[in-house]
Amino acid sequence: MANQTSSDYGVYPPRAVQVGENMMHSNIITTISASASDNMYMFPIPPDCLEGSKEHWRPYVLSIAERASNPLEEMERMLYAGEAQAFLVWNPESQCSHAFIGVEYRGSTKGRVGQIIWLMGEDRKAWIHLFADLETYLRDQQSCVAVRPVARRGWAKFLKANGYRETHVVMEKSL
Repeated sequence: MANQTSSDYGVYPPRAVQVGENMMHSNIITTISASASDNMYMFPIPPDCLEGSKEHWRPYVLSIAERASNPLEEMERMLYAGEAQAFLVWNPESQCSHAFIGVEYRGSTKGRVGQIIWLMGEDRKAWIHLFADLETYLRDQQSCVAVRPVARRGWAKFLKANGYRETHVVMEKSL
């Protein structure tokens, strides 16, 4: 991946962005972010880069599939088909990932919404500040008008403290 800089993102540029006509199938360029830490990056993985990075994101997808009783094959199909976009939080010093985020793009009457459908990671306090970069990327690069996380209850305190509001409650009953 070639590192380039861009001044098109104003005062708070995202740490990594995708550019091109098809926002899901393009080059990734690295930019400097005001919120990103010196040792953590959040970046999108285009579908055509998934195979080469599988060792980093697949363990998270396996864990999410097991915990949520989701078919692993369906989750992977969504990623490879571009129906969901993968994001990794990466520490270049240790050369390892710290979190995985999956976003599905949906339409609404107000415009495009980035729905966070998968979210899992270690040491959340070390990278949670990068959520602002994800929001910037979704707004500026994917033309989203809103972010809609579908997350476990433990995320509620952080999300509410960062401007999110509860709009629905999802419940489940085994039959």
